[in-house]
Amino acid sequence: VNGATREQARGSEQILQAVDGMNRMTQQVSGATVEQKKGADQVVKAVESMNRSAREAASATTLIAQSATELQGQAAGLLEAVAFFKDGQPTTRAPQISIHIDRAQAPKLTAAR
Repeated sequence: VNGATREQARGSEQILQAVDGMNRMTQQVSGATVEQKKGADQVVKAVESMNRSAREAASATTLIAQSATELQGQAAGLLEAVAFFKDGQPTTRAPQISIHIDRAQAPKLTAAR
């Protein structure tokens, strides 16, 4: 009986060690899972930030294109005005010149004859 009890005690000790080992591994996996979630959250935030930046850049590009178109029209108007004064040919009215920077808030300068 004494030998059987010792064997049972050794078997129980091995089982306890195995359970402790499993607990340690479970904790490590749990910690790694938390770290992966943090990393995934950071990736999501970075992608959202890049998306926001891309939208802002696209919006700025649209505004630049609109401004370029407006400037082209203003340049054509200025060329007409210069030609009027350079040629000195009388006409009923000089070309109208309109300059503004921002549609919403910029002061506007308009000169017409």
